[in-house]
Amino acid sequence: MTGNNVTNYTVQSGGQLRLSSSGNPRNYLLKGPLLLAGLGRSGVSDNENQGVLGALRLEIGSSGTVAVLTNRVELTANADIHVSATNTISLLGELTGSDVLTKSGGGTLSLGTNTTTFSGSIQVNRGILNLDGVQLTNLLSMNLANETTLMGRGTISGGVILQAGAVLESNQGATPGSAPLAVGGFVVQGPSILNLKFVGTPTSGLYPVLTCASGIEGLSSLTLMGVPLGLSASLIQQGNTVSAILSSSSSEAWLLKNSLPLDGLGAGDWSGDLDGNGLSLMEEYFFGVTPATPVSGSALLQSEIQPAGPTLSVLYRKNKAATDLIGTAVWSDTLESASWSSSGITDIQVQNDLDYETRRASIPILPGESRKFMRIKIEKP
Repeated sequence: MTGNNVTNYTVQSGGQLRLSSSGNPRNYLLKGPLLLAGLGRSGVSDNENQGVLGALRLEIGSSGTVAVLTNRVELTANADIHVSATNTISLLGELTGSDVLTKSGGGTLSLGTNTTTFSGSIQVNRGILNLDGVQLTNLLSMNLANETTLMGRGTISGGVILQAGAVLESNQGATPGSAPLAVGGFVVQGPSILNLKFVGTPTSGLYPVLTCASGIEGLSSLTLMGVPLGLSASLIQQGNTVSAILSSSSSEAWLLKNSLPLDGLGAGDWSGDLDGNGLSLMEEYFFGVTPATPVSGSALLQSEIQPAGPTLSVLYRKNKAATDLIGTAVWSDTLESASWSSSGITDIQVQNDLDYETRRASIPILPGESRKFMRIKIEKP
């Protein structure tokens, strides 16, 4: 390591600046910028058997130590920062350079807000990378290896890649707010975890997780963790935003997915027809169609007269997620409200897909019957 009192401090390739701490947190204020010019010492075993210890290193025997560096840190070559155990290095000064920053060790590297000019890439090989309101608006890419964690709030201009086994931790409030993370692209390469962290007790709602300027890939490989008791959760992509839906019922989840308010849900106020297709919200939920786009007719119901019998049949689609609704086939020969009955109807499944099932409700046409009508009666139990 070289330096002087006027210009800067440089950690040469093969060298290392090792931080020690007598206080917690320990604030370090050098007399100039810190330049990292290499990956640090190699072939040295540490208490995590890493073998490569960074150009900047924090490894304290006691865990939970926080070292705060307020100077500008510049990468003049590919460099490694090593934080062991549950310790933390917090870079509050500006991060600059255009090379690759590698994070090693099981501890946490926290990046502060003054990092807008860093135009390299970040590779997280172990431990946690915490974005403390960081604006990485020139970053090329960020790659998180197996068993690493990305957490915090901020902006990343480049693409973020979660390798299989990585964790994205999303900090949320008790009520839905803005997405804590904005990225250029988002790719999940294998089974990974999205861990929801809430401040306070959350309620049902649509909680944005991240916004993405370009493509989102592999979202189905994310497993949701941290779901509060009494609520279920699912992920949804709406345009460039990925959100977690928290709901206490499947009908709440459907309303939130379609950007509809929850007001009136408990009273069963599902009579609205937003798209003017003649179907109420309850009917659209049961049949599994979007309330914003008119869908009617043969896409949902098909009636037929089968000559062998003869028999009146209705072929209809049911949304398998609508577990809190009951659909019953009923018939009438007068259309009077008190005349509808399910007596004599056979209702069977004829097709079973991932999200929907197709059913056929049938009733014989008896001799002397000149007319017969059938419909699907939908109600909340």
